[in-house]
Amino acid sequence: MSTQFWKRTVDIFMIGLFIALMGCSFTGDVVHECLGILLFVLFIAHHVLNRTWYQTFMSRRRSPRQLAFALMTVLLFTVVVFMAISSILVSRTIFAFIDYDGGLFSRQLHQMTTHLALMLAAIHFGLYGKRFFGRWTRLSGTKQISKWFAVAVPLAVICLYGIWACYRHDVGQKLLMRQAYSFWSGSRITFFVDYTAIFISCSILAFSVERFTSKK
Repeated sequence: MSTQFWKRTVDIFMIGLFIALMGCSFTGDVVHECLGILLFVLFIAHHVLNRTWYQTFMSRRRSPRQLAFALMTVLLFTVVVFMAISSILVSRTIFAFIDYDGGLFSRQLHQMTTHLALMLAAIHFGLYGKRFFGRWTRLSGTKQISKWFAVAVPLAVICLYGIWACYRHDVGQKLLMRQAYSFWSGSRITFFVDYTAIFISCSILAFSVERFTSKK
């Protein structure tokens, strides 16, 4: 199997795990922490598979736009590391032997890093996952109005729904470290649909910005 196959497989599983990890109240602490460890293992595998990016990071000349995208990748890497650290600090099962009570700050930090990592991962996917947007690229560039609307309207609806889902789940408050816990009284399906929409909307917006700036 080719390297591209493994890259796509790891990326898809990482996206699924990112979204699944947002629902700790549904999975329980043990499953949540096991999935978190698996996500970090895939995170390492992702970087190993894309190690050539790091090998050319310092030597490659970049435009301001490319430099901004590269810095976004470095930021994502940093946030994921802090997410892993905060997850250990708030662990109740697998890492409970550490016996460290991080208190409210650690939980606020974990909420912030997990949500920020999810959104940065979505942006990263939108900037670098062009192979997943190939069909949309072809259809959005067509001169046939009907085909253009068939793509643009659903994507616009998803983006609007994702923005509304951010408001409904108080994502802004979590990013500002004003919430230590997540409370959700709705259905499990709605919860995961909301976070899937948040991920997709961030990816679409990032991909749209990348396409727009690449034409400048």
